[in-house]
Amino acid sequence: RMKPTTAHQSLFQTRTSYGLASSVDGSRIVGACHNEGIAVWSGEEGASPTIHEEKVSDASHISLSADGGFAFVGTLDGVVAKWDLGRGKRVAVFEGHSKQAYAVAVTPDGRLCVSGSGDNTIRLWAVESGQCLAILRGHTNLVTGVAITPDGRRIASVDWEGKTLRVWDIPEAILGRTATSRKRGYKNATVVLLGDSGVGKSGLALRLWRDHWEPTESTHGMEIQRLSDLPKADQEESGVEHEVWLWDLAGQPDYRLTHQLFMNETSLALLVFDPQNPNLYDTVSYWQSALQKVAKAEHVEGILVAARCDRPGLRLSLDEVKEWARKRKLHGPIITKAKLKTKTKNGTQELRAAIADLLPWDGIEFRSTPPNFPPLKDAILALRGDEKATGGVVVTPPQLLARVKKAAPDLEFTPQDLVAVTTLLAGEGVLFKLPYGDLIVLQPSWINCYASTLVKLAGDALVGHVPLSSIEPGKLPNDDEVLRLKKEDERELLPALVALFLENKVAWKQDTDRGTMLVFPNYVRLPREERPPRPGQTVLYRFTGPLEEIYCTLVVRLRYSGLFPGEPKLWRDAADFRTDTEKLAALTLNAKGEHGELDVYFGEGMSDELQASFQRFVDNHLKTKAATLERLRNFCCPKCGYEARDRDVMDELLTDGVTEMPCQRCFLTKQGVINLNDVLERQLADQEGAAQAEMAGRKADERIDTAWKEGAMEGAVRQIVFEANQIYRRVEHPDYGIDGELAFKVKGTEQALNYRVQLKAGKSHLRKLKSGEEKFDLKKKHYEDLWCKEGATPVLLIIQTDDGRIRYVNATEKILAERRANPGKKRVTMFDFDGEEFDRKAVLHLRDERLNNQ
Repeated sequence: RMKPTTAHQSLFQTRTSYGLASSVDGSRIVGACHNEGIAVWSGEEGASPTIHEEKVSDASHISLSADGGFAFVGTLDGVVAKWDLGRGKRVAVFEGHSKQAYAVAVTPDGRLCVSGSGDNTIRLWAVESGQCLAILRGHTNLVTGVAITPDGRRIASVDWEGKTLRVWDIPEAILGRTATSRKRGYKNATVVLLGDSGVGKSGLALRLWRDHWEPTESTHGMEIQRLSDLPKADQEESGVEHEVWLWDLAGQPDYRLTHQLFMNETSLALLVFDPQNPNLYDTVSYWQSALQKVAKAEHVEGILVAARCDRPGLRLSLDEVKEWARKRKLHGPIITKAKLKTKTKNGTQELRAAIADLLPWDGIEFRSTPPNFPPLKDAILALRGDEKATGGVVVTPPQLLARVKKAAPDLEFTPQDLVAVTTLLAGEGVLFKLPYGDLIVLQPSWINCYASTLVKLAGDALVGHVPLSSIEPGKLPNDDEVLRLKKEDERELLPALVALFLENKVAWKQDTDRGTMLVFPNYVRLPREERPPRPGQTVLYRFTGPLEEIYCTLVVRLRYSGLFPGEPKLWRDAADFRTDTEKLAALTLNAKGEHGELDVYFGEGMSDELQASFQRFVDNHLKTKAATLERLRNFCCPKCGYEARDRDVMDELLTDGVTEMPCQRCFLTKQGVINLNDVLERQLADQEGAAQAEMAGRKADERIDTAWKEGAMEGAVRQIVFEANQIYRRVEHPDYGIDGELAFKVKGTEQALNYRVQLKAGKSHLRKLKSGEEKFDLKKKHYEDLWCKEGATPVLLIIQTDDGRIRYVNATEKILAERRANPGKKRVTMFDFDGEEFDRKAVLHLRDERLNNQ
């Protein structure tokens, strides 16, 4: 009898939607998981897979070269990603498709690759050069399956519905271009300036960007500019353009968490410190540790930079700083005096040389580009400086097309070329693509700027709450330190910002008696009224890493885990979770620099099962996120409550197999004995507790995934309604199952005619029958009551599935039809979801329908 290996079982319990491929000798098996990544098995029984993050397309195939050295997979942003599995990193990206790349196949020798896409085309690639050899057109639907013969002479493709199979013969003339194809593409390096506020980063950035100096205020948000005129690197490649971007990130402590959302593509870090501050170690260590955890690269080189050295010099000796930098594996320090004009005297010449020398071009992924990429890229970037004068920061592809043609009338390119270039630049962080409507933000710094505004509002609110009703165009408070975009830009950008916070586990949405709030657990300012009572069963974790990110994502995931009902009670660096019977589990963070202590506390009466699940959940999270981790127990005497503190003695006893220790305070009087192998220790080793924690972790991640997708979907619905010149607004005090309202205008005047709207994202909301019909399950009875209450406004159910389609039905009509068809049935449990496309035409049709039925 055949059965799956342990490795297969462990992975499929936590991931879904796989394509699988194997090397010829079976020594490497690779799986692809939608929107999560690729998993690599060694092929050995019971081996755990290695997971590499990648935005894999829905139900994507994955293909391997015969020796298993390279994997090829299609992504959500329309590229074919080439992974070097030996190095565990993405080494090349093939650009050209304008929509998701669903299917990929590679010849055994790794010479040719073929891909199918949601743009209905197939592309044939020369793998070594990244050149697109042919574009095959003929399908009228998404191309979701491709195959290629070993010699590359014939390609087969199938569409989304599986009804059309096409076979393509590749002419010898095209195959001959493989040998002569030249590598033509782009490598982008991101250099990030990190350091606390006031250390002189902005002045140094100006000197590096434009060889200019002026007095600067502390940066809010971030500024991104090209870093040009660097010394030529020895490893520059023929036909590959190398470009360097310098990011200046604000140093205020409140912005640290949001900045970590943008640091994943960092190639090199400049860690800036104030030579007048003797406490440089904590702040520089924090940024270095945070960077290593969030950056995609295995290791990011760092240069220690002393700024503002035109003032009195180092408070610490130069030798002392050099030795500390050496221990932290940092280069430098480099002494800079940005105020001085001469490069040799202000230190920027030395810094530029160090940047050029340390940029890891060999490790930066190569992206193939169309022939007209350089001038088209320059034309797009030229628009960034005058966005207010020419139509705004947030643009659609047609708007960008018109603006580029106006700015560069002699430049020849197609709309597909423009999409390819903007996708490439967005992948490098130079532009920002919103998760709906193909919208492009020309200046990514605006995303960070508005993120910083919301974080500041959360901190000012003391309880970490920001009303969603305030995250609307024109409603955010004015800030003298932060500029504001036009309302039209804010309308497109703000829903994406909310989705970004939800996706990265920085916040959650919560209904309150004051409306729906965006809750930021890290920005709660209220001190805990009193610590949890002692004695109690506690665990102490000591760890290093980006403490804000580790703590915040832990609290957010616990909130979504289903382990506790209701909302947690939040304090400054603390969170209380309670059961239905008010039994307490609490977290408390004590942070200093990159060093943190997390106290996990269980109150009296908490069930052993829940303690085991909670403790293992926290343990799993910290093992994944922390750079270093030490787990300590707080043991208390059951007789007098004394907390044993001599950890060395306890460790020695446990090493010798001794599990009991007399209480130092009351052993002689009350015969107190401390059990070193109590219920918490036994629970941590309990396999059932581990399984429950794994299940809670999956549930948390699935719910977070749904939450951010629905947040992004709201932006898509808003855009569609706006394009139809109608009105969509969020319902501030929502009924259960109602997210917003669609209102109509006639001749510019709003009418007393509308629909209530329920938004759902993800295919899990629909059930597909063998017949092909899709059903929507009414899992809560009051949906039926609320959606069909006599005289109430009808409800539109709008669902966006993982293929990007947005469809709608009139849920009120569907439920009423089910009632009429089944008069004896107590309640409606499901109805057909034969949804129509929700687009501009549909919005106008709905308006006319409401007018005609008035």
